[in-house]
Amino acid sequence: MRTVPRHLFVPNAPLDKAYGNAPVDTKFDGSGRSISCASQPGIVAMMLEQLDVEPGQKILELGAGTGFNAALLGYLVGETGHVTTIDVDEDIVDGARSGLAAADIHNVEVTLADGAVGHAPNAPYDRIEATVGAHGIPHAWLDQLAPGGRLLTPLRLRGSVSRSIAFENQDGAWRSVGSQMNTFMPLRRGIADDPGVFVPLDPDNTVTLVTLVTNGDQMVDADALSDIFRQPRAEVWTDVTFRGPESAEYLELWLACSMPNGLSRMPAKAEAIEKGLVTAPTRPQPRSSKVALSPTSPGARTRRRPPTARWETGDAAKDAVLADAARAQTAAPPCTNSGSLATVGTPKPSLGTSPTRSAPGTGTSGPSTSSWRSSSSTRPR
Repeated sequence: MRTVPRHLFVPNAPLDKAYGNAPVDTKFDGSGRSISCASQPGIVAMMLEQLDVEPGQKILELGAGTGFNAALLGYLVGETGHVTTIDVDEDIVDGARSGLAAADIHNVEVTLADGAVGHAPNAPYDRIEATVGAHGIPHAWLDQLAPGGRLLTPLRLRGSVSRSIAFENQDGAWRSVGSQMNTFMPLRRGIADDPGVFVPLDPDNTVTLVTLVTNGDQMVDADALSDIFRQPRAEVWTDVTFRGPESAEYLELWLACSMPNGLSRMPAKAEAIEKGLVTAPTRPQPRSSKVALSPTSPGARTRRRPPTARWETGDAAKDAVLADAARAQTAAPPCTNSGSLATVGTPKPSLGTSPTRSAPGTGTSGPSTSSWRSSSSTRPR
């Protein structure tokens, strides 16, 4: 990671941002949401390890961004290798070319095109890496991979749960050879694109539900959800406990695959927590919770710390059936190691959770002590 100076690819960022272990946003849409960025260096490194690049290989990167990851790929393949990187926006392509030139990297070709169709002129490739989120795997990516090659892509499974999955062709079938928790900005404007739908849950827009309804994974009734915080709230706790450093990713993966409507993401502003609309979000920075969803009710994950040394998970929703289903599924998997469903509804005293910190090596939230317990909350009809 230190072989390529990152600040050359984010020239408008101060040095502490350029070299911090966090994304650097570089382009925004009309509503102010980021649509391109320099990815978090820790995630970049993780994906490069998954990709397993060797000197002399031909690489295709889908999603040039700033060009920093392509520069690292260029270093790894060496003088005898070659990297092709693609982006759909001309200004992003120009910026990536400028960064590569400033870093004196000459074995990377930046192309303006739709990454979903790959780049046939330089195929076949030994490795293909998508640095954009996808709803599915376009056939072009598989067709342009050389025999014995590897495809790595952040793939959204159901709702807001995504994994960076490495695929290889084994005995005529595409099989996963590695999977890590990972979320990227989605493909845009075409094949396998994955646009999110943002549903405001309160008049002041302090709580938003991020759903993926465009591709038919989820059913959402935005009108029914508009008065969700006027509904009475009930809490259902699961008796499933976990310690602080444990990651929630496998419980969330289980719930995403087992709940009828998958899991969504519910970011909240500080004002929403101050007003008591949302309590104890499972991710304090940024403030958000994963949400089990019926078309008319969210059930948000939260956690509490009982008198015991561990923390407990739970579910909160308007629909008691949804809450009970989430509670049952939380207790069902063999990996019962993660957080709860955040309470939503008429404000009531908060659950009194302790401050949280980032669990080492996981990138997820953990408590300020060595053990935790989680809960489930729901809203009755």
